[in-house]
Amino acid sequence: MKKLLSLLAATGLVATSGSVAVACNKKADDKAAATTKDLSTITGDSLKLAPTANDQAAAETAAIARIKEKLSVDVVKGTDFTIGEKDFTAATSSAAGSLKVTAKTGSTKLTEGKTVTFSLTYKAAEAAKTDLSKMTTKALGEFKLATVDTKPTLTELVSAVNKVNSNYDLAESDVEIASSPAQTTTGATLTAKSDSAKFTGSVAVTYTVAKAEEAKKPVITLDGISENKLDITLNSGNAKKDQDVTISVANSVSGTLPTVKVADGNDANLSAGAVSAIQDQSGKFKVTLSAKAAKDSIVVTFSYAKADNVTLTVNVKANG
Repeated sequence: MKKLLSLLAATGLVATSGSVAVACNKKADDKAAATTKDLSTITGDSLKLAPTANDQAAAETAAIARIKEKLSVDVVKGTDFTIGEKDFTAATSSAAGSLKVTAKTGSTKLTEGKTVTFSLTYKAAEAAKTDLSKMTTKALGEFKLATVDTKPTLTELVSAVNKVNSNYDLAESDVEIASSPAQTTTGATLTAKSDSAKFTGSVAVTYTVAKAEEAKKPVITLDGISENKLDITLNSGNAKKDQDVTISVANSVSGTLPTVKVADGNDANLSAGAVSAIQDQSGKFKVTLSAKAAKDSIVVTFSYAKADNVTLTVNVKANG
């Protein structure tokens, strides 16, 4: 009897120990499940990836980054997840690709068996950039500048490059003048900016600098008028009288007209019409002065670009 009780006691003890072991294992499993992250909780727009290339490696890199972003966990392929042979489809120009990620058994970071399938955006090939060093014509010719010690600006250099290299389409936003070697009055190095979409590399261009000729100053004269004085006699009955005045401008600038202004306070006595260019006569212009009522010493000022102003004294005379 004593032996039987001993056997029963021993059996009871073993059973109790087994129950404790099972309970402990269950708690450990529950704890692990609570601390791992569920891939299937990544949904909506978060499933859309834009990899840097259309291959599987780029897709996996983008997927790992998205998992870290959404689940706040760093995962490793082979340790935390797997990708089957048929779980990757490359994106094309006509269809999105896909990548299926499955949490691996034994991962301490991802919930076992959970999956997520990402949509992959197609990465279009970037246009090939033009290497500046292969520029056909690097001699840019002569720049006419303020002094021979002046260096051409980036704007002037870019313009010259496009002028001597047909269809080159270089823009100021594509390049900068290198500081080493420094620009001189005979040459400069143009370097493509890192964010230029069209150009790469650098090129040494050469040029010459000459002093630009100063534009000759315009000079105004009034044809047929001596001592810059003009008498206008009103028509019969002291009616209005129109008088045309021809203005000559030496060293005139194409498209520029003189201006004519009657001194303030004389509107009732004299007015000036619009100035017009005389056809087929370069530097010749016409204005009509309209005399309305008698008055002496009315000052009319003629101006043109950088020319010195010319003043005309008009005496409007009564008729009779």
